[in-house]
Amino acid sequence: MRTIHDFIESNAPRYIFGSVLDIGGGWGRWRKTLAPHAGRYFVSDLFADSADFRDDARQLSNQDLSFDTVLCFEVLEHIDDSRLVISEMHRVLRQGGHALVTAPFMFSQHGNPDDYYRFTPHGFEFLFKQAGFEVVQSGAIGNLWSVLACIWKARMKSKTCNFATRKFFYLLHKLFERLQPLFRGDAGSFFTNSYIIARKP
Repeated sequence: MRTIHDFIESNAPRYIFGSVLDIGGGWGRWRKTLAPHAGRYFVSDLFADSADFRDDARQLSNQDLSFDTVLCFEVLEHIDDSRLVISEMHRVLRQGGHALVTAPFMFSQHGNPDDYYRFTPHGFEFLFKQAGFEVVQSGAIGNLWSVLACIWKARMKSKTCNFATRKFFYLLHKLFERLQPLFRGDAGSFFTNSYIIARKP
């Protein structure tokens, strides 16, 4: 499924400028796609040896007003205090800069190392406004078909499945994965991820 990839590739470049900090960016998964739109692109991650900053997202080592854009893709669910992370985003952003954030809503539980939360668009808006941001845009990524594809993908990876069952779940996953792009309209109540684009006034 390319729901997150499609969202980031089509939306992030228009808000990226200047100095960019990718919080929880790991080995730099999005660097190749997004760095060409930035003046300078930095990755911050507590666990990745290749990160530019080996920081806990709840307490970044960067000075106030250091970056023009902050990214945080599929990270907040893994951190026990998401409010602290959002507060740190606000602190290190320059005025007029943007934060672009995604996180799971209807998605399988996954470690890395832990998995604490799920977020709705309204929940994101509340947290970011509370931290002092202006909401530019928020919403859902994916739809019912992407949710079903995720379910079958998770079942496919179950260690209790034999080969035939795993193959069956794989085919279901592929079917719903192909159906997902055909229904790109309103996600309704079922979607895989939430996003927010917020501005520091």
